[in-house]
Amino acid sequence: MGLAQSAISARGLVKTFGKLRAVDVIDLDVPRGMIFA
Repeated sequence: MGLAQSAISARGLVKTFGKLRAVDVIDLDVPRGMIFA
């Protein structure tokens, strides 16, 4: 999906809890007009 079509675009997301890496490098695109929960 192109950046012009995305309301939200994120690349390389990581989430850690202390030493635990729970999410390891994800990409996210949310199109305009889409509800994402």
